Amino acid sequence: MDAILKASLPKLREKLLEALQAVLPIVAIVLVLCFTIVPVSPSILLCFLLGAVLIVVGIMFFTLGAEMSMTPMGERVGAVLTRSRKLPVILGVGFLLGFLITISEPDLQVLANQVPSIPNQTLIFSVAAGVGLFLTVAFLRMLLGVALQMGILLLCGWVGAERAQQDLLVCMITYTLLFSLTVTSFFSMPVTRYLADMLYEEREQAILPSFWGSSSLMLVLGCSLYGLFLLVSGATLLQGLLCLWLFAEMIVNWNGMSYLTAIKDYRGILCSFLAAIGLAFGLGLVLVVLLGFPVPEGMLFAVAMGYGLMMVWDVVLLYRYFPQSDESPWTFLKWVDEFLPLAFTGLCTNIGLFAHLVICWVGPVGVQVKGLFYGAPYYDVPALIAFLTILITSINFVVSVEVNFYPKYRDYYSLFNDGGVVGDIVTAEEEMLAVLNRELRFTALKQLFVTAAVLSLEGTLLDLLPLGFNDLMHGYFRTLCVGYGLYAVGNTVLMILLYFTDYRGAVTAAAVFAVSASGFTALSMAFNTAFYGFGFLIGAALFYLVTLLRLDAFTANLPYRVLGQQPIVAETRAGRFTRLGLFLETRSAARAKHAAGEEREDE
Repeated sequence: MDAILKASLPKLREKLLEALQAVLPIVAIVLVLCFTIVPVSPSILLCFLLGAVLIVVGIMFFTLGAEMSMTPMGERVGAVLTRSRKLPVILGVGFLLGFLITISEPDLQVLANQVPSIPNQTLIFSVAAGVGLFLTVAFLRMLLGVALQMGILLLCGWVGAERAQQDLLVCMITYTLLFSLTVTSFFSMPVTRYLADMLYEEREQAILPSFWGSSSLMLVLGCSLYGLFLLVSGATLLQGLLCLWLFAEMIVNWNGMSYLTAIKDYRGILCSFLAAIGLAFGLGLVLVVLLGFPVPEGMLFAVAMGYGLMMVWDVVLLYRYFPQSDESPWTFLKWVDEFLPLAFTGLCTNIGLFAHLVICWVGPVGVQVKGLFYGAPYYDVPALIAFLTILITSINFVVSVEVNFYPKYRDYYSLFNDGGVVGDIVTAEEEMLAVLNRELRFTALKQLFVTAAVLSLEGTLLDLLPLGFNDLMHGYFRTLCVGYGLYAVGNTVLMILLYFTDYRGAVTAAAVFAVSASGFTALSMAFNTAFYGFGFLIGAALFYLVTLLRLDAFTANLPYRVLGQQPIVAETRAGRFTRLGLFLETRSAARAKHAAGEEREDE
């Protein structure tokens, strides 16, 4: 026993230091806020400090136990499952884990008690089975995605492709992805709002024309900008054309995602993805290995064909669900003017998420691959893995916040529409805000726990991956984990602001995020490379604080916000996008009239 204790003491000290590194920065931030912006009573402050001590002790013993027992067990189970090469067994274990974890979720127990019409066990087991199924599907998709990436690298190594060719291929695909996401981010929220309104009004005949109208507008705008970049990027003519082709397909696919959510044909979506993966891999094998095409051009063509197949497949699903009609494809542009803050909210949030990557590409850690194609492998890899730590918050928003908060939100607003009395409105408001505060607190605590656990285990887990992590990359990862955690909680609060239709507050918070994350990242380029990532961390922290303060101020006098800020008479905002829609509609009508006249002359 003494020998075990002596062997454990160094590990215990190590885990204590890791726990202090994870908790003390957050404690410092809270203390600064308590003594400046949000003063609290000494008793609450004492409870917080005591809780911080207990958290440090708990994380210390948890990480020690996980490293000495749970981690070896998980590694052994994972190794055995992987060596078995039996996909049904792997998927079955994934389903079982999702099923059991969901059953043990306390929020689900609370939800079951709030639905008396359905037996508790029936509801719990149904939700658990659904989570297990979707976890299996997600795992299968991830497995196939990794298989495609490894297959591409294998093909590159098989034909003896140089490292520069592989880096160029990765850069071209990454640039195309970011450009397409940035263009679609401006229109995605207004288009989603338009889709929701049309479904609510049972005007499904207007949905399919709006899909082609919005896709056409994004293609014209995006291809013009990205095409101009490709002209001066240093890419060859063939490489530029292939990148532009892939960009156009991604635009249509990202836009189609907003519409595909209404279909809920997950089997069809999964089949389209599998078919795209199979086509890209098979065609890449034929072009690069058998026909001897250059690696960047051959693989770009293969990936473009795969995305093209996915696009065609998804369009077929849309035509199968929504009816065709002759309605104007430009009506959705009125929603862009009406909900312009939503458009800028999506754009600014996207800029805040990706700007620090782009700035690092052109910074000291960036590497020029070819022309204007840059990369920063030492920064990009930790950023990608750190981004995965916020999945818990994304899932929690759907499962916890929306499930528990939305019924109270709906009941509160229904009292205004149905003529509820003042006493009932006040009671409903108190219940709604109490549920909201509780769910936001649970969301923040869950993300804090995940971030702390990842930071405690990252030194061991990341070294097991064949990614070549060094001390600098470990530092980036820890910094970005905290930053993405703050962003995740702030983004949840942002969604709540959109629930309350506080579009001005949402766009303000998103703009603060975009400007601060970009500005502080650019400023960090003047310091030592070890400080890279702190710019995004500061931007995410400001984003979190602004959203939280805005939500607190907005809900402080909620009845006034609901009633007093509504226009006395109905307003119709007709801006540039509305005029653009009228212009395009007039041109379309003129062309149709001209074509009809030519047909009569021919007759």
